[in-house]
Amino acid sequence: MTKAAFESGRILNIPGSKGHTLNAIALALKADRELTIKNPHPKVDLDKYRAIIGSRGFKAEYDGDDLALKKIESDYEGSQPVALFDLDDPIALLAAISFKLPVRFLLEENEDFERKFLILRRLGVEFGSVRKVNDKNAVAMESFNPVKVKFNFQESNFYLANYIGLICAVCGLETEFLSKIDVVKPLAEHLFPFSLSLENLRKAVDETDELEKRLRKLQKHRPEENSHYRIKGVSLDLPDRVSLPADPFMTALAAVIAAIDSEEDAIIGPLMESEGEKTFAKILTKLGLACDFYKHLYEDGAELSFFKVGSGRLSGRKIEEHLMRAFIEGFGALAVLASFADDKTILRGLPSSSSLWQSRISGVADILSTAGIRIGEVEDGFVIEPPAERGDIVCREFDDPYLQLIQLAAGLLINEKPLTTEFFQPISRYPHFKGIIDKFRPRSKSLAS
Repeated sequence: MTKAAFESGRILNIPGSKGHTLNAIALALKADRELTIKNPHPKVDLDKYRAIIGSRGFKAEYDGDDLALKKIESDYEGSQPVALFDLDDPIALLAAISFKLPVRFLLEENEDFERKFLILRRLGVEFGSVRKVNDKNAVAMESFNPVKVKFNFQESNFYLANYIGLICAVCGLETEFLSKIDVVKPLAEHLFPFSLSLENLRKAVDETDELEKRLRKLQKHRPEENSHYRIKGVSLDLPDRVSLPADPFMTALAAVIAAIDSEEDAIIGPLMESEGEKTFAKILTKLGLACDFYKHLYEDGAELSFFKVGSGRLSGRKIEEHLMRAFIEGFGALAVLASFADDKTILRGLPSSSSLWQSRISGVADILSTAGIRIGEVEDGFVIEPPAERGDIVCREFDDPYLQLIQLAAGLLINEKPLTTEFFQPISRYPHFKGIIDKFRPRSKSLAS
């Protein structure tokens, strides 16, 4: 066996995220172009989007490992979307705002929905009255008159920048971001394969100004500088094929499972070498693991990047706010990893103002605490302190797939006994997670009892 073939056998290819897959479909509809999506999420409910896609003269279907968007003679002229959509669904937003289709959005009773609803209102969207659809409350957009606005982000609501960026990218809008933290760097990864133009509006420092020089020397007395960007959705020439990077959350889970349980280096991807991925590599290295970017050249000439993760002595560390914000998807996996460290680990910079992330933070704490792992709260984060003697993770019921998968990963790594079938329920929705287990776990430890 050649070295290249040997390395190929060790590579774990993880499908793209559902969000990136929906972005790619929306981008093709916006550009009115056929598109082959390489490495898509394997479980997108295409029937849900059939009326929207068909109204533009396309059909979407899985073609082997790819997802193809092809031109057709439309049978959907005049048909209406009947499904309910989330307010952050890129295909539904495009259909409602740009295509003027009567899309219904599920009305949720939580702060995240209210914030997104208000953002759309500020950007010029007017909503109709609440109606019942399939016994659920729903709203539709009645009109849209674009308004140029500025958004100012606090540290704990930085996640909303991704939502505003998505709207701008999908609909070609322009807005400005003001923030004491950098909310722009994660956008490119979150919005892929959409593109935004970025213009830094913060006034450059005059290095010849003596007063400014003195102020810069007195760092602790100098007021914090805001970042100030103008962002705008741009239209680029769309290629015939788009290859999606590995799902960031699944990548984080795979890296942690491999680091704890695999006897040899794991090669995980494909990656974009984005800011978020580079940040995740920094965090793993800081905690004591070996993590580098690895490039693999395939026989067809394609060269892709991967993580190469090796085991190491895990040490408790403080993970600063800016690191966690850049790769928030990895929070749960990192919490599980930190439970194996030799000292306490502090994870800061979590989006504590988000109702979704509040439930995830408390859910991860509940999962780990069942094994005797001590969890303490700090501002915008928490402390993980490994116990002198750990027990087994006790399976609990969670509606959020994120927490279901974290619980499964924690159970696989921590529990001494084989897991019961309840742990494996999310596998039906995320079959590619089974590939992670099969790649890195001894089969005897993975089987349910």
